[in-house]
Amino acid sequence: MDGLAIRFKRKVIIVMAIVVAVLCVATLAIAMQSGSVAYASASYTDADVSRFTFNIQEGASSLVYNGSEQPLKAVVTLDGESFDDYSVTYFQNNQPIDGVPKDAGNYTAIISVNNSDPVISSGKISYKITQKPIKVVVSGADTFTYTGNPYTRNVSRIGVCEGDECEVITTYLGSTDKLEAGQLPRNVDDYDLAFTPSNPNYIIGEVEGNKTLKITKNTLTVTAKNVTITVGDALPELTYDIIGFCGTDGVEQISTMPKINTNASVVGIHDLIPSGGSSRNYNFNYVKGFLTINAVTTNGQIEGTSSSFTINGKFAPSTHYLGSSVEIKSDEAKAYVKTAREYRMLNFTSKIRHIYKLDIQNGAQVSEKVSISIDNVPLNAKKDYFIIVIDHNGVVSKVSKYTFVDGVLTFNSYGIGTVLVFEDNQAMMIIYITLGIIVALVIALFVASKITYLNDKKEIEDKKKHKKHKSKYQW
Repeated sequence: MDGLAIRFKRKVIIVMAIVVAVLCVATLAIAMQSGSVAYASASYTDADVSRFTFNIQEGASSLVYNGSEQPLKAVVTLDGESFDDYSVTYFQNNQPIDGVPKDAGNYTAIISVNNSDPVISSGKISYKITQKPIKVVVSGADTFTYTGNPYTRNVSRIGVCEGDECEVITTYLGSTDKLEAGQLPRNVDDYDLAFTPSNPNYIIGEVEGNKTLKITKNTLTVTAKNVTITVGDALPELTYDIIGFCGTDGVEQISTMPKINTNASVVGIHDLIPSGGSSRNYNFNYVKGFLTINAVTTNGQIEGTSSSFTINGKFAPSTHYLGSSVEIKSDEAKAYVKTAREYRMLNFTSKIRHIYKLDIQNGAQVSEKVSISIDNVPLNAKKDYFIIVIDHNGVVSKVSKYTFVDGVLTFNSYGIGTVLVFEDNQAMMIIYITLGIIVALVIALFVASKITYLNDKKEIEDKKKHKKHKSKYQW
């Protein structure tokens, strides 16, 4: 056999030895992974029971849920040496389960030595995975006003294991409304918040923030309707308007309806004040109206015109008025307008249209409030007006609310005297303001263009100077 053949056989032998060694190492590793290296081929009997000890690592039988399988951490020894050839069986409610426990719950575990006959085991070991506490953070507003809509606090959670689904279900417990879990409060109440995790593997731990929600009452405005009668007339039903209901709410929200009571019967103006309403979700703001009991109605003619007037109010018997029209370009009219202007009741677009003097002829006018109607008043119903009244005591008042129907101007006043009707030309005010803005813009544009021109001129002059200076030193 030549040297080449001998060398070839040596290499083959070396390669085979390496392969066998690798297979042995792999087999050893697999055996160690399965926990049966030292005793894989051993078997045990009753006589070996005392040779085994089964110990649980500290804290290993009470674990906290972490989203992963958590096997029982045990230390098994044989003759004082670490022993790995055993298996663990897990039970829940005395029933064996597949695999290793993951979810929170109470379990038992039995450690059994493999290949033992009869079975050598640890007996039942208590094994518990407790729920993981999560932190709840409550934020946002905690006090709201009733609107008929549901309210909620901002609730978030911290500490849920990656990959797990776990929402915090909020329960609102009021003194009147104890709502179901997840139901949102709408009605007025003071609610305490309770939290429940949707995943049974978690419990609520620390709660950060105020655990309350308060809904306070909204307000209804109850306004008594004005009533005017003549002394001796029967008092009609006293009614009111209610405004302020939220959404689709209506009078069904009111448990006790307000009432208006009055014993007024004498000539005069009497308050009508609603009271006595109650509601779970609303407070009441009562706005009084007026009961006007007039003694008589006085009439008069405005001299020099086709107009007449009627005054409803509180008058002594046989009171009579006579009216007259004042030429709006006269000095007398200018004096009245000046008085109105001094009381700052006019703006620069106000234009006087009519002046009527209503003077008492006989009797005594003692009314505190009157309703004046003047017919055949030439006004444009499409325009806005206001009225200034200068009474016989010199008191000046402005009337913005009036009616003008079929040529009859009607308004309420606190006295009788000289009536000045002004046109309130809002359109002209808007035009003047618009013109002012346009003028201001034109001036601004002119100034800006002038500044730009001066800057451009200066820049050109600077460039010329620079060029001249530069050419002076050129070679």
